[in-house]
Amino acid sequence: MLEGVKRGVESKMLGRLTPGEIFDYFGKEIFDQTDKEIQEFFLKTAFLPKMTPKMAEALTELSYASRILSTLSRNNYFTERRFHTEPIYQYHPLFREFLLFRAKNTFPKEDLSVLCSRAATLLEEDGQTEAAISLLRDIGNWDGLVRLITKHAPSMLEQGRNRPLEEWLVNLPKDVIEKNPWLLYWIGLCRLPFDPLLARSFFEKAFEQFKTQENANGLFLAWSGIVESIWFDLSDFKLFDKWISVLEELMHDFDEFPSKEIGVRVASSMFIALVVRQPHHPDIEIWSDKTLAYLEYHTNISRKITTFFQQAFYRMFTGDYAKLGLAINSLRKLAQSRDVSPLAQLTTKFAETIYYRITGSNEKCLKAISDGLEISQRTGIRMLDRMFLFHGTLSAIGVNDGEKAKELLEKLEKSSTRSKPWDTSFYHLLKTRIALFQGDPEEAAIHADTALKFSMDVGSPLSLFMCHLVKCHVTHQMGKDREAAEHLAHTFHFANLVKSKNAKFFALLAKTLFALDQGEEESCLLSLREALAIGKDGKYFDTYIDQPLAMARICAKALEAGIEVEYVQELIRRRNLIPEKASLRSENWPWPLKIYTLGRFELLKDGKPILFSRKAQQKPLSMLKALIAFGSRNVREDQISDALWPEADGDIAYDSFKTTLHRLRKLVGYEKAIQLHEGRLTLDEKFCWVDIWAFEHLLEEAEAKRNEGFIESAIQLTEKTIEIYKGTFLGKESEQPWMVSLHERLRSKFLESVEKLGRYWQESGKWGKALDCYLRGLEIDDLAEEFYQGLMACYLNPTTIHIKSSLLWPVSVSD
Repeated sequence: MLEGVKRGVESKMLGRLTPGEIFDYFGKEIFDQTDKEIQEFFLKTAFLPKMTPKMAEALTELSYASRILSTLSRNNYFTERRFHTEPIYQYHPLFREFLLFRAKNTFPKEDLSVLCSRAATLLEEDGQTEAAISLLRDIGNWDGLVRLITKHAPSMLEQGRNRPLEEWLVNLPKDVIEKNPWLLYWIGLCRLPFDPLLARSFFEKAFEQFKTQENANGLFLAWSGIVESIWFDLSDFKLFDKWISVLEELMHDFDEFPSKEIGVRVASSMFIALVVRQPHHPDIEIWSDKTLAYLEYHTNISRKITTFFQQAFYRMFTGDYAKLGLAINSLRKLAQSRDVSPLAQLTTKFAETIYYRITGSNEKCLKAISDGLEISQRTGIRMLDRMFLFHGTLSAIGVNDGEKAKELLEKLEKSSTRSKPWDTSFYHLLKTRIALFQGDPEEAAIHADTALKFSMDVGSPLSLFMCHLVKCHVTHQMGKDREAAEHLAHTFHFANLVKSKNAKFFALLAKTLFALDQGEEESCLLSLREALAIGKDGKYFDTYIDQPLAMARICAKALEAGIEVEYVQELIRRRNLIPEKASLRSENWPWPLKIYTLGRFELLKDGKPILFSRKAQQKPLSMLKALIAFGSRNVREDQISDALWPEADGDIAYDSFKTTLHRLRKLVGYEKAIQLHEGRLTLDEKFCWVDIWAFEHLLEEAEAKRNEGFIESAIQLTEKTIEIYKGTFLGKESEQPWMVSLHERLRSKFLESVEKLGRYWQESGKWGKALDCYLRGLEIDDLAEEFYQGLMACYLNPTTIHIKSSLLWPVSVSD
């Protein structure tokens, strides 16, 4: 019987024939020449794309099926053999196509159906599920097909194989699908990532049928699908209200979930629905705990990542950054797993992006964004691209980096990704904050109104809070304080409703700014103390005040009042705030460089003294001292060179100047702090605080207050001026010619200030304060004759004797 298959044929010749010629060749030259039993063997086994000898034997009922396959393979009879744990055979694709065509025209329809069903069973048992599905679909065995789909759908979705599963499902007759809630459910899950609105229609149909059948498993899973589709659609979160109530009814009807796995899905869906739509719900923390408690029942890492992302999202707007940090760490660990999906990796990078932005870690934020965009480009999953760029732009604004913000915004606006309504709200919210950053409240108002409208349509309390918060800043900038107060009231209501600490922090800072601008000192300080206490405790460095100078004024006010000084200094550093001119008087501002020249010379870098032990450092330091002595700003090169190298000729002096400037910049560590432009040297006040600057600025401000009639303010400023002056310029250093002018000018101003202040206290009848003033002056300059005269006047006043009983030296009435 096997003699006919021993002649051997050449499969390569098929490439030279047309399809019709190939079928004729297979029929006349090969198939018709074989024994009838072998022909039947061919026709039956053709339904097995790949087969083991056991499969062929079970299908054909020939005990020597293994010998037939071996002979076919050995004689190159369009049969290929591969080895795994046992031999696996498959026919040449064209030969198999011919055999299937013959089989369908040879076997009666009933026999063909039975044969295909048996082949499908064998294929399924061998793990060739897709081949089994294809066979059942071809013969219209819908019951068998539904059974297979129902069996394999969960695992396929876990593996992310939505597309092939959907292809199986949509090939089923419509009436078969519509009558089976599980098929509706599986189609919904397949469409969920791509068309959540369509997916929801399938989930809702499934839910109603499961409800009729009283199928608990299906009810809870379909409910979860509906909620996830609303979340994925990002269009109308008001729909959550209905389904939150539905679940509460289901939980009343069922004592517990049908299984832990189903509990995981439902808890996760309920939690995100509450976070987005009802963050004030009394049971939100209970559902939060449930999602974490069910984590051990998660078998899929991507699902675990989704759970931790939800936790991070919730903790982000409640202000619990400690728990937020824990969630981020868990995400990072899970994302390092070998079998984690690209979407889960993107989710992790997105969570990191938000975390680093709101905690003021701009460089880490930009790195997370770069990594996330690289993953999205490599995998083609672009769904988070816009949100990466959105948060990156906000991070750049937060650190006062206008150029980076502009770059990221341009990329965002070039993005072709279609926005959902919630995305659109965030986009206009971003444009509002950028306009505020750029000082354009009119432009900000247009975008703020649009953002608010979309947020109201979507129905998210969180985005509504953000919209009211920026709107209150916009209207305040436009001088509409009553409207600003109304929007601010909304923010306080949200903060109190959901017990959000950072929301309250943002609202209190806005209230502080408004009071500061309106000159309401007491209200300003009251709000500021409360805000900064919350901010320090929560480690908040995002403030929602996008005008850098406004934030700088608030920080300066806090430092001046001694409120949470260390926290405020860190806030200034992380946000790269540049002080107003008025802040030059604030020694507490965390200047990169602080230079003390009154009474001594001391240089502090980032709050720590720079030690000058090496002789080689003296020339750069002399350059810095000379620069300050000549006014610090736009000092000519030749002035510095003549002061430091008076004997050197032009070229040598120029080279010495360049070398010394390089060494000075290296010594202080901030190259931009010492600017050289068109032959003029400037000490940049954005990087430096110099006690002389503060001294002279306070004097100018005191004089201005005095001229305006604000005498008490002028006196307070004068007292601060005297406190700053610790002695003559550069103290006891050997005097150089270039020091003299500044030395005398500052000393003269100090003497005048002490004399004015002492005379004011004398005229006010406050002889004790006058006495302290003159004594303070003598501590600094014991050769100032004016102070002795003032001191004598104080001692000659009878009331002074009772005020002071012991001084620098004993004084008697007779004296």
